[in-house]
Amino acid sequence: MFYVWNVRNWLTEVIDACNERKLSPEDSVFALVLFSSLDDEHVAFFRDHKKQISSYAGENVHIFTPTIYEDVIPDSEWRQLRDDFIRSGIGINSRPSMVLFRLTSRGAGRKLQPRFFSAFRLPDQTPIARLTQEIVDACIRHRHAEQRLIADLSQITHCPNLVVGESHPKIADEVGDTLDAPRVFLSHATADKAFVRRISESLTNSGLHPWLDESELQAADALRPTIEDALKRSDILLLFLSSHTAKSAWVQHEAAFFAGAVGDGRIVPVIIDDAGHDFVSRLPVTQGLLYLDFRDPSGWDENIKKLVNAATKRHAA
Repeated sequence: MFYVWNVRNWLTEVIDACNERKLSPEDSVFALVLFSSLDDEHVAFFRDHKKQISSYAGENVHIFTPTIYEDVIPDSEWRQLRDDFIRSGIGINSRPSMVLFRLTSRGAGRKLQPRFFSAFRLPDQTPIARLTQEIVDACIRHRHAEQRLIADLSQITHCPNLVVGESHPKIADEVGDTLDAPRVFLSHATADKAFVRRISESLTNSGLHPWLDESELQAADALRPTIEDALKRSDILLLFLSSHTAKSAWVQHEAAFFAGAVGDGRIVPVIIDDAGHDFVSRLPVTQGLLYLDFRDPSGWDENIKKLVNAATKRHAA
C-alpha cells in the first residue's frame, strides 16, 4: 500500500543518514504522527514542514507523518493504517495520534525490525507546532530511558500509553522486510523508461528495493549528489543497454561512478535491443561481464530470477 511505501522510504533515508554519520539506527527513537485530511491544523503544519519535519541527526530522534507524502493520502489509506495498529492492540482511534517505535535486531543476520513501544492520542488544546517540539524534546531527554520517556509523553499528551504488552502490527513485518531488501540501482536512458518500469515492478514484487529516479527523486533534490548517494548504497547496478544508451551521459556517469566508488559492487548489463547487444562489448565498464538478454520476451521470468539471485547474493556477502 502507498502508506506503507512512504514509511519505508522515510526509514531508509533516515537509516542511511545515521550510517553516514556513524550513528546507530538502533539508538534512535522514531515517531509516526497519524491524522486524517480533516485535521486541518495538522495537515497545514506537516505540509509546511515537508515530509520529515525533524531529523535531529545528532540526537537520533525522527518524526514523520505517513498521512502526507506528495499530497495528503486518501482517508481510506489512513484508516487502513490506523486499523492495522488497532488490530495489533494499539488503541488509537480517529483522533490525531502518535505511535513510537525503535528498530531492533532479529536473528543471526542482525536484521532490523520496528518494535512499537508506546502510542498516545494527541490533545486538541495544544497547538501542533508546540506539541511536536515538546515531544521531540522529551525523546531527546529520555532516549536511553524508555519508561521515563513513556511517562513524560503521557503527561505531555494527557493520555496513557496505548501500547499494552507486545504489539506487532502488520506494518512492522513489511517495513522490516524492506529494510533488509537488497538495493538495486536502475541506470537507464530516459527513452527506455517504460521498459525499466516493468523491471522495477518485477523486482519490487520479488522483495527487492529498486532505485528508480522518477520514484525516488523529489523536485527540490540536487540531482548529482542524490544519485551518487543512491549509487553508494546499492548492492548492484543494472545497466540497461539499448540504442539510446550512447546518447545518455548520465548512464555512463552512473556506471563509471558505481565502478569507482563501490569497488566490489556488481554491475549487471541488461540488453534491451540489438544496439544494446553491440554496445555491451564497447563500454569499458561492461567489457567481459556476463549480461542478461531481455530481447526475447519468453525469457523474462528466468532473467528476473537471475537478477534477484545476483542482488540477494551480493547483499548477503
